[in-house]
Amino acid sequence: MIKPKYQGDVCGSLPIVLAALEHRVMVVSLQDNLHGGPSDKNFASASEVGSSIKVYCSGGAKEVAFFQAYRAGIDWVR
Repeated sequence: MIKPKYQGDVCGSLPIVLAALEHRVMVVSLQDNLHGGPSDKNFASASEVGSSIKVYCSGGAKEVAFFQAYRAGIDWVR
């Protein structure tokens, strides 16, 4: 399990290093509805992908939409 204090390394600097090594990189993260976080800059130019899925949890279904931005050689999806 990744501890939250390391999440910045895995979701922040690691994708940039892998992209610099010419790997195809995609970071998928949840929309936390907390604006002003460090990941906001990665999604500033994000656009809705146009597809959604239903996720079943807690006894009900929730519709989930996806947003994508391409920056610094990395696909950022949430």
